[in-house]
Amino acid sequence: QATFTVGFYTVTASPAFRISHGSSEQQECAAVNADLEGKFTLRCESGSLVVDSACVPSCLTSAQATFTVGSSTVTASPAFRMSDGSSEQRECAAVKAGLEGNFTVRCQSGSLVVDSACVPSCLTSAQATFTVGFYTVTASPAFRISHGSSEQQECAAVNADLEGKFTLRCESGSLVVDSACVPSCLTSAQAPLVVNPYTLAVSPNSTMLNGSSNQMQCATLHAGLEGTLKLRCDWGNLSIESACVASCLTSFQAPFSVGPYNVVTSPASRMANGSSEQQQCSAVSASLSGSLALHCESGSLRVESACAAACLSSHSASFMVGSYNLSVSPASTMANGSSVQRQCAPLNPNLEGNFTLSCTWGSLKVYSGCTTSCLTSAQARFMVGAYNVVASPDSLMAHASSVQKQCSALNSTLEGSFTLRCQAGSVTV
Repeated sequence: QATFTVGFYTVTASPAFRISHGSSEQQECAAVNADLEGKFTLRCESGSLVVDSACVPSCLTSAQATFTVGSSTVTASPAFRMSDGSSEQRECAAVKAGLEGNFTVRCQSGSLVVDSACVPSCLTSAQATFTVGFYTVTASPAFRISHGSSEQQECAAVNADLEGKFTLRCESGSLVVDSACVPSCLTSAQAPLVVNPYTLAVSPNSTMLNGSSNQMQCATLHAGLEGTLKLRCDWGNLSIESACVASCLTSFQAPFSVGPYNVVTSPASRMANGSSEQQQCSAVSASLSGSLALHCESGSLRVESACAAACLSSHSASFMVGSYNLSVSPASTMANGSSVQRQCAPLNPNLEGNFTLSCTWGSLKVYSGCTTSCLTSAQARFMVGAYNVVASPDSLMAHASSVQKQCSALNSTLEGSFTLRCQAGSVTV
C-alpha cells in the first residue's frame, strides 16, 4: 500500500497486479476515491510503492459556496457533480427568491468558487415609507419589480386622502419612492370663519382636490349670513376667501333711550346688511310717538331715533281758574308737540271759554282761556242815599257781560235803573 493526499483527501492505493522493481502501474483516481478524478501512477522501488499523483478532487452536489448579494447571504451547491476546472451557470432565483440574474459556480481543486451577477429584485412583501404633508404612507409593489425597474401607482391606493401618482423604483432590492402625491381636502376638514357676531367652522360638501376651490352660499352656513365665500384646498389645508356679511335677524335687539324711557326694538323681518327699516315709535312703546329708522350694519343694529315721549290718557295737568283748582287729562294719547283745544265748561259748569292742552316730551301743559261766570248767588252791595242795597243776577251771567235792572226791584222807594256787570265771577254795579 501507498498513502498519499489529494487536497483534503487521504488516499491509500495498492497495485492491481504484482509490480516488478523499477516498473509502474497507472490507475484511475476514482478507483481509490469516488470524489477524485484523473490518474495516478504506482512505481515499485526496491519493494516500496511510490505514488506519482495527478489526482484532483471534483465538486460534489453536497459541496457549498456562500456569497453575498446586497444584504442577503446566499448558499449554492452544484446541480450535478462537477469536474475540477468545470463551471456551471445557475439562475439566481433558484437559490433565493427575490434574486434575479445568473451566477456561475466553478470547481477549483474540489472547492466551489462563485462568480455572481445576481441582483436583488423587490418582492410584493417589500415596503417603502414616505411622507406627504402630514400623512405617513407605506407602499408595496403590486407585482415583483426587477432591479432597475419601476412601477407606478395611484396615491389614493395607499391613502384615500391623497391624489396623484407615485413611482416605486427597485434599486438592489430596496424600494425608492418618487412621489407626486398631494393631499386632498376631505369633508371632515375645517376652516374657521369669523363674521361678527358669528364664529363658525366651515367644511367642504365633498372631497376637494388639491388646488381646487368651491363657492358656497353663506346662508347655508348660518341663517344670519348672506353673500358667498370661496373655499380653497392647498395641500390638504382649507382656506377661506370670504365675502360673507351678517344680516340682522328678528331675534336681534337694539336698545335705545328716549328721555326717561329705556326701550328695545327688533326688526319686523330679517334685514339684509346695509338695509334700513322704518318703525313707528308707538309700536316700540305706547309712551312714545314719532318714528325711528333701524339700520343693519354687518350684523349689528343701529337706531336712528326721532322718537319723543307722548302724553298718555293717564297723564294729567292741574291749573287754577279763579278759586277753582282744576285737573285735566288727554282723551287719548297725544303725540309730542301736539295740542288740543277743549271747552272749559266740562271741567266745571261755572266756567266758560276754552283752554289748550299741549304735549311736550311727555309733559302736559295747559294754556287757559277759561273764565268764571257769575251765578245768581253772586252779590253786589252799594249805597243809594241812606239805603244799603244788594243786587244779584236774575240768571247766570257770562264773564264781561252786563245787564240793566230797575232800582225799584231792589227797594220800592227807589226809582231809576242800574247796570250789573260780571267780571271773572264777581258782579259789580
